[in-house]
Amino acid sequence: MPSKTFPGKLNEASRLNPLFALNAHGTGIDAVWKVQMGDPHNGGKPYAIVESKASRVGTAPKNASRKPGVKGKLLDNAKRIKDAALPKSEELLEPDTSEGSDSAGAGKPGGKPGGKGGGGKPSGGKQAQPKRDAPSAGISPASKSSGAEQPLVQMSHRWIGKNLFSAVGRVLEVDIKQFGYSRHLFYTPFYLPSAAEHEKALLEDERGKPEKHANHDIPSTHRHDEQEVKAAVNHKLAKLSLKFES
Repeated sequence: MPSKTFPGKLNEASRLNPLFALNAHGTGIDAVWKVQMGDPHNGGKPYAIVESKASRVGTAPKNASRKPGVKGKLLDNAKRIKDAALPKSEELLEPDTSEGSDSAGAGKPGGKPGGKGGGGKPSGGKQAQPKRDAPSAGISPASKSSGAEQPLVQMSHRWIGKNLFSAVGRVLEVDIKQFGYSRHLFYTPFYLPSAAEHEKALLEDERGKPEKHANHDIPSTHRHDEQEVKAAVNHKLAKLSLKFES
């Protein structure tokens, strides 16, 4: 079995992920690898963090040697946090709390005094409460100070640090953080020959016969190394107005 000293995939009991999974993999790290010492593709780091992206794009570009960009393929949780911070639609308007009025009559022609239809001041002598402004996008300062969830960009160092323990356990997590890792992203659109072969295998239910579709080589144009992943992460961080990775 792979370990701190023996190369191989360290998470998910060393099982390899299918090229096109029948079920969603989830939001964690796709693969954590212990690599061969001196591997020239890993920047001298002993570990590799790998993300796999598939695509339904079925038409190859005219320039086959062009490397597809991955800046738009990294996910983040900012929208979910923003949506969770917004009140429900019925909470966006404060009901009229003036004396002698109710929410049903307010704002309707012929409504009770104090409503917009009454035309005069509320009988209690107080101004009606104005409409409450919807909270601005993002996270409020109060939420930040209270330790609320912060936006995370997939494959960023913060995202990896958050997900390492659940992927490999405490012992390997400590070792990976101490000795370092390099990041990789593999992009597999349908137009690649290996993707077409795999799709055919799935349709013919040959999942238990790997010898019939063992060659899933991804060309170099669809493999992205540490520097390219870092550029994609920083692109997403910039869009979220977050601090770049150095």
